[in-house]
Amino acid sequence: TFTHIERNMPLDYRSVGVRQTASGKWEVAFRYHGARRNLGTYDTQDQAALANEVGRKMLKTEIGKSVTEEEIVLNIKKARDAVLDAVHKSKKQQVQKQKAQQTQQLRQKPQPIQAINFRTCGVRQTRSGKWAVEISHKSKLRHIGTFLKQDQAALANKISREMLAENDSESLSAEEVNENVRLARDAALKAVSRSMRSSPRGGATKVKSKAVCAKKKVMKSEVVVKDPPKATEEAKQKKVVKRPRTEKKPPK
Repeated sequence: TFTHIERNMPLDYRSVGVRQTASGKWEVAFRYHGARRNLGTYDTQDQAALANEVGRKMLKTEIGKSVTEEEIVLNIKKARDAVLDAVHKSKKQQVQKQKAQQTQQLRQKPQPIQAINFRTCGVRQTRSGKWAVEISHKSKLRHIGTFLKQDQAALANKISREMLAENDSESLSAEEVNENVRLARDAALKAVSRSMRSSPRGGATKVKSKAVCAKKKVMKSEVVVKDPPKATEEAKQKKVVKRPRTEKKPPK
């Protein structure tokens, strides 16, 4: 009888010579020169199919060629070594492929910045009562600035993080990273100063104080000064009677 390789027929390496054991792993074994040869047990069916293909091609012999027992043992040993090397390389390539896919997915779908609490993440209160903003970027802690209020620090934190995320890349040099940090810091400081100028609270207090002053002026102008009451005739006719002072006699 001829084998599939000797007949030049396509062989399904995932099923012929491959079986799943009770433990869930996949065993590779086929007949070679009158005996069943085992080439190992593997975690996945793809690894077993690869081992089956490499082992069968290594042990392929020409029709009618005589092989001694020593050559058979040596060929089986070489086939097993080649199978292990091939499976190890495939595992390594698969791991690298998975890492490349993960990095590509992270680049395409970066984590949303909205999930960060800008008032607490990267913001701390100093001893003086001010609020400092520090961001970890490229394995270093970057100082963005110190602000009077927590709202200002949160705004600076958000602006700087967004700018650093937009310009982030693995191929950047140290000088380019420092330049990006400087630009993010400047943008954060400009945003804070702009928010302080256009703050509705300051304008409202000024308008309110002007209105209060104007109202006070109007009230002062409307006050009528009343004349003092005139003395009546009866009061004029009354005479004030003064009692004479009595001199005290000195004691005897």
